[in-house]
Amino acid sequence: MKLFLLLLISTTIVSAKPITLEEIISHIKGTHPQFQAKEQLRLSLEAQAQSNFASQPFALALSGANASPDAGEDAFEYSVGISKSFAFGDTKKLGLLAQQHNDEAALLEKERALIDLSNRIKDLYHQSCLDRENRRLIEASLESYRKLYTKKQKAYKFKEVSKKELLQLEMQMRTLQQEAKSSLSREKISQERLYDLSLIEKSTPLSCTDLQELTPEISYQKRAFSYTKSAFSKQMKALDFLEKRYAKSIDSIDIGASYDDEIDTKRVGVGIAVPLAFTSAKNEQNHLAIMHKKALKKLEYQNWMIEQRGRKKTLEGELKNSYNTLIMIEENLQLYHDSLMPLIEKSFKYGESSSLEYIFARAKLLELSQKRISTKKAYYNKLFTLYSLLEMEN
Repeated sequence: MKLFLLLLISTTIVSAKPITLEEIISHIKGTHPQFQAKEQLRLSLEAQAQSNFASQPFALALSGANASPDAGEDAFEYSVGISKSFAFGDTKKLGLLAQQHNDEAALLEKERALIDLSNRIKDLYHQSCLDRENRRLIEASLESYRKLYTKKQKAYKFKEVSKKELLQLEMQMRTLQQEAKSSLSREKISQERLYDLSLIEKSTPLSCTDLQELTPEISYQKRAFSYTKSAFSKQMKALDFLEKRYAKSIDSIDIGASYDDEIDTKRVGVGIAVPLAFTSAKNEQNHLAIMHKKALKKLEYQNWMIEQRGRKKTLEGELKNSYNTLIMIEENLQLYHDSLMPLIEKSFKYGESSSLEYIFARAKLLELSQKRISTKKAYYNKLFTLYSLLEMEN
């Protein structure tokens, strides 16, 4: 039974379909809390806007008193009144438009955060795949040393190789064994970070057949910083509406009706109350505050754009440098692998070079291969950081 379960689990792991980056991104957009929070934010803002600008409730006023006139019997007097406040002119509309634009700006800021999350996951996917490639590279090198060491052990028994040569191979093999363990640990860490952030099952293997093509420069399919620019534009429009709102001399009017039942009189009344804005500096100061806030927003936005454009140039330069470095490494690696290494192996096979020379040559080949992988990792990290900065997805 235990053997059956073990075979079943093993079969399930082996047959698990590798997940692509596109499938991971599709998965997070449907299940990740940040994406779900965007919809909740939208619903919350809509409800808050309806609350803020719903019509004012009617106010009911009741009062009563026991009257004792000089002539006549005591009697109970009462008064009933009802009133309601109404926005005057387009003040309510202006406030509603200001709130609407501020809400749209908040949703754009949320969208920018979601783009950043997607790019972080894309970077982790690429880092994980490259960590796996590095681990396999070291394991392949280790396996070739094991085969060589086995042959040299047999040769040592027949006194065909020295103890020194055998020990040199053994030491290099032990070094690679430790590197293999370290590379496996790094791969697990990067994968766990990806699985934790994207909320996918940790038993799901990664496809790694869809890594983004490396290019010296990226093409902008849409306007850079588009979400921030749109959010800023909407915030400024909101302030424009508020500025007009506080420029009004009359904000609202109160209309009320009352019924008074006194001992010898019954009275029905209608009244209107209009606030005299000129008797208070409140609207004037609000209007002044909005003007200063607009100026502040513009200065903050200009400063933000200066900093972001500077970061953009830096990242673009670093991306191009990483690409050029990678091209140089790949050219050297190909030359070393195709031309130099075969000569070294042939020389070692016929005893024309020592084990130390052979080990050094193989170590150099592995070093170049690992340098290629680490440069790719740096390239992708800069690439997706740049995409997040520009507020776009590839």
